[in-house]
Amino acid sequence: MAYGIPASPSLCVGLAGAENRNRVYELNRLAIAEKENGNNNASFLVSHSLKMLPNYTFVVSYADTGWGHVGYIYQACNFLYTGLSAKRVDTYSGGKHSRCYDKSKGETRHQTRNPKHRYVYLVGDKRTKKQMMKELKYKIQDYPKGESKHYDIHDPKIVIPIKIIE
Repeated sequence: MAYGIPASPSLCVGLAGAENRNRVYELNRLAIAEKENGNNNASFLVSHSLKMLPNYTFVVSYADTGWGHVGYIYQACNFLYTGLSAKRVDTYSGGKHSRCYDKSKGETRHQTRNPKHRYVYLVGDKRTKKQMMKELKYKIQDYPKGESKHYDIHDPKIVIPIKIIE
């Protein structure tokens, strides 16, 4: 599990205003060993990690509709659902994402990103959360429902290389 600063500065401001932009974190990676998946282990891990974060923190995380995810782990942890992310188009050139390539070289291609379910969690005591609710800029919506799709982690088409940092 990894928390970090969201890649989008506009998200930080748009979520809770410019005055709170430094209080926004993203739960950007969650992985559970296949043998541990089940018995509410994922929601247990997320809920306990949230308690370790600083008071008065806005946590945002996403469930990827492209992988068939609905966000039931976030729903089980009482995250607030704030709708789908905006439609985005990524630009690639020479196999590299637009943040990494030299636009003067090679052919470019564009790929539409699937929208993602956006969830927000407010870290704090009862009084703090009440204040944070007033500062939250996104409208709270009903949880999405549907069948979450599971995928075979051994499928070579979906394996993403990761670097372990100790």
